[in-house]
Amino acid sequence: KPGKCTLVIASVGYVVKQVSAEVPENGFIDLNISLAVSSQNLQEVVVTGYSVSSKKDLSYSISTMKGDELSLTDTIRYTMLAGRAAGVQITNDGEPGSKANIMLRGISTLSPGQHPLFLIDGIMYDEMPGNISPDMIASADVLIGAEATNIYGSKGANGVVVISTKTKNLRTQFRDYAFWQPELFTDKDGRVKFSVEYPDNVTGWQTYILGMDKKRRMGKSFSFIKSYKPLIVQISTPQFLIAGDTVEIIGKSLNYSNDDYSIKSSFIINGQSSVEKEILLKSKESGIGKHALFTPLMDTLETSFHIKSSTGFKDGEEKKIPVFQKGSLEAKGQFWVLDRDTTVSFKPDSGNKSIECFAQNNTLDILLDEIDHVKKYPYYCMEQTASKLRVLLTEKKIREKLSQKFDEDKTIHLLEDKLQKNQLFDGGWGWWGNGKTNLFITNYIINALLPIRSEGMIETNIRNGLLYLQNQLPALHNEELLSALSTMSEAKHLINYQTWLSKIDFDSLNIHQQWEFVKIMQSQQMEYTNELNKLIHKGIHGVLGSLHWGEENYRWYSDADATTVVAFEVLQKEKNSQKELNAMVQYFLEQRRTGYWHNTVASASIVSALLPYVLSSYKDFNQPTVLTITGDTIFAIKQYPFKLVMHNPNANEFYIHKTGGGLTYLTFYQQAWNENPEPVTKYFDIHSYFEKNGQKISYLHSGQKIKMIVEVNALKESDYVMVEMPIPAGCVYASKEQDDWTMHNEFLKNKVIIFSEKMNTGIHYFEVELESRYNGTFTINPAKISLMYFPVFYGRNGMKEIEIRPEKTE
Repeated sequence: KPGKCTLVIASVGYVVKQVSAEVPENGFIDLNISLAVSSQNLQEVVVTGYSVSSKKDLSYSISTMKGDELSLTDTIRYTMLAGRAAGVQITNDGEPGSKANIMLRGISTLSPGQHPLFLIDGIMYDEMPGNISPDMIASADVLIGAEATNIYGSKGANGVVVISTKTKNLRTQFRDYAFWQPELFTDKDGRVKFSVEYPDNVTGWQTYILGMDKKRRMGKSFSFIKSYKPLIVQISTPQFLIAGDTVEIIGKSLNYSNDDYSIKSSFIINGQSSVEKEILLKSKESGIGKHALFTPLMDTLETSFHIKSSTGFKDGEEKKIPVFQKGSLEAKGQFWVLDRDTTVSFKPDSGNKSIECFAQNNTLDILLDEIDHVKKYPYYCMEQTASKLRVLLTEKKIREKLSQKFDEDKTIHLLEDKLQKNQLFDGGWGWWGNGKTNLFITNYIINALLPIRSEGMIETNIRNGLLYLQNQLPALHNEELLSALSTMSEAKHLINYQTWLSKIDFDSLNIHQQWEFVKIMQSQQMEYTNELNKLIHKGIHGVLGSLHWGEENYRWYSDADATTVVAFEVLQKEKNSQKELNAMVQYFLEQRRTGYWHNTVASASIVSALLPYVLSSYKDFNQPTVLTITGDTIFAIKQYPFKLVMHNPNANEFYIHKTGGGLTYLTFYQQAWNENPEPVTKYFDIHSYFEKNGQKISYLHSGQKIKMIVEVNALKESDYVMVEMPIPAGCVYASKEQDDWTMHNEFLKNKVIIFSEKMNTGIHYFEVELESRYNGTFTINPAKISLMYFPVFYGRNGMKEIEIRPEKTE
């Protein structure tokens, strides 16, 4: 009949469905209707163990309970199971904490001691494990009858209790966290509790408990918490990989139970499963599975190892491996040492790469700050007394230049008086008053008194000191002799200097003595051009442009600072030495790493040497430095050190205008990843290799300890350097020692970072002890060294590969 109608479609085993339809005039309609399967009818099928049976075919009893229907007490376990499952008897002897005896229908007439088989997550137990609590149970099934023996053999003759727990079958979290709850209070029964979520590790934790009551009585206890499974797997993978690496990962199956199990194992890599392997895992034994994989270019590689036993037990571990790119991160940009008022520009690469800017200002008004530091130094040996006098005399000149008041004349007189009173009978001075005469202290004090020799009795003190030095000349060795002659020459003491110098072989002297030799010759107007040229060529250049002479040592009168001060005094009197003098000023400023120079002698000597040069060359030295940056925006830098990262800059070019005194280090650079880096050797020449028992090796064996060594030839001196030592992904650290107190090591997954405050010119060795673990072929990204604050200065070697072969057997 034409018109609207409702069709009702029903079929056994399917959900009834109603469909509205419009019937046409001819009375015929074509419909395509699908019915959903009725889940209620699935009750006709029961799954037990491995068998699937129709309910009408069951010749035994099955009782199923959910975990929340079970209750456990300390005296009777699973009493609810006895009430809900037919034929189950649970008894115990009534003692607190005693185990329950579970008997199933059909075996009551059997001899004592016979118990049902317990199958928990597929693992067979002869008795109920004591660590199973109701909150752990997802469901419990009781099997009685012949079917139990058909499935589980003779072990199921007394019935089977099948329990499924809520235990995770795949472990993914392996990080351990300590916990501390300092404000927990007990209840009226003296109990306290809080929850802790442990990681997935199959391991153990030592737990410590500390307590104190209101009367400050203390107690402590500890316990060991175990986490284990009778049948477990472990996957062993590198901590990282480089794209393109090939590696063999390892899966291990362990059977701690008393039964043998047939298992199937497989690896899953990024969701792709490998072919399953079947083995018989015997009691107390283990099985090893290996899987070779190629590392694609991606952020993370997901790997897991799984097993499934014939009894239904499952276990697995998953580990995610970070994947790093091949290549090296490099900085490209420019570096400037800005002296006077000037303007520079920087044109960035296209591509909207971020620009990093770093500025460090060493203004020359640090002289006053250094003077204040020496003035506040709390000790007064003869050297420190002379140093305080030197810096106060320097400050007085600065204040006069700036037309500022100086009110420390009284302190100057007190220091003069102290030095005068402590001059010894022979004309010299000791380290402390009334001590033994020290030639270097005597030289230092005479030089400190020379600027004020016109005052009162100071000239008498100087003359007596010079006579002491003259009397000592015949007995002095070269170092002492040159120091005495230099002081006497500076004081214009009349002796035949040529006679004394002719007894000394210039080329046999160290660098400090050679500069003193030239200083004496310059002061006495002798010919010294050849000697001076030799010394200038021996200068040590820093990566940033500094210049100095000498080496660091513990002798304050001849270390690098003292040597460079002598060189500075000599070159100030030479024509066309402006470039060297500026570079030496830069060196002195760079040495104030901790905010001050190394000691009071260095502070006083450098300040006294720099002052004449500063006052004549840097008339705006006390003016603050300002850097004005213009580009896609305008801003000014007034506080130092300054660091800024500009993301997605729009400007095609940046202009930097510097005003004010002092030297300013400035760098603009961009960092980009280079997938095919070539060696860079302009400032540092780097080589890396592996070593075993002192011999270089070209490949590794898994399981052996080796050393990875990076050799750096520093072509110029540098401060605050960072050395990066990438390691192969197939290796782990065998030790993480901090071997050198002058450096600090950071051990990352894929590389060691070594920080050093100073690197002198020459060869330096850096090493790390490794253990090779995983077979395969691994990329070693370039080893690199760079200045921490000015990364445009760097060096590196090229890309390398290393093969790790199976463990070598003797």
